[in-house]
Amino acid sequence: MILTVSRLPLQGALVDAGLFLQGLMLAARGAGLHTCAQSSLIDYHPILRRHVPVPADHVIVCGIALGHADETHRLSEHRTTREPVSSFATFHDDVACRNPA
Repeated sequence: MILTVSRLPLQGALVDAGLFLQGLMLAARGAGLHTCAQSSLIDYHPILRRHVPVPADHVIVCGIALGHADETHRLSEHRTTREPVSSFATFHDDVACRNPA
């Protein structure tokens, strides 16, 4: 599958696309299917547009592979590292919000 959104307004459309993508991927798991979002397709949008009728006023957000994972494949055990939440999020407690410095 290829997920696209309208260019205008792009920021809101990208938020909607992220929410849709998450819901789609969760629904697929609920139906016993696996998914893999593929942002690398963004770099190949000229090639995709030659083969898939993507409207000119849309941008490609990502591709989504849908099917059954091969759990016996050696890459099925590969786990990528994750950034700690503290590296990209700041949490403020109620006291700090009520009494700004």
